[in-house]
Amino acid sequence: MEIELREIQSGEQFESAVLRDRALNGKPPITRHYAAFADGKEVAFVAIDVPDDKAYLCIYELLVEPSLRGCGLGSAIVKKCRAFAVEQGCGRICVVPKPIESGGSEEKLIAWYTRLDFKPSSEQRGLLEILLP
Repeated sequence: MEIELREIQSGEQFESAVLRDRALNGKPPITRHYAAFADGKEVAFVAIDVPDDKAYLCIYELLVEPSLRGCGLGSAIVKKCRAFAVEQGCGRICVVPKPIESGGSEEKLIAWYTRLDFKPSSEQRGLLEILLP
């Protein structure tokens, strides 16, 4: 599955109301917002932090369109983010697995990211990371 990330300057650029609402939720200074597309179709919202020193890339938020969940899109997006981190020269990719929707399970998120090769950080409690080459 080929994933394309397109940087979004305004949440209004999202077609999906669910993804648009998430993107309009605010944006810290180092965070970039992206729309993820699979086969030309908008499928997810991704917020990524990359500090100027490029020590890491942090997946700040990842939200797959609810009607499209469970078919591997989230995993493909994480893989794309990992490749992007390597291209940027980042030393690691990290995530703090916190549900962004009510009713979400932190335990399920941790298990999901663990299946994608993330490990608990030895430096920061609650952080999962992959060290990059």
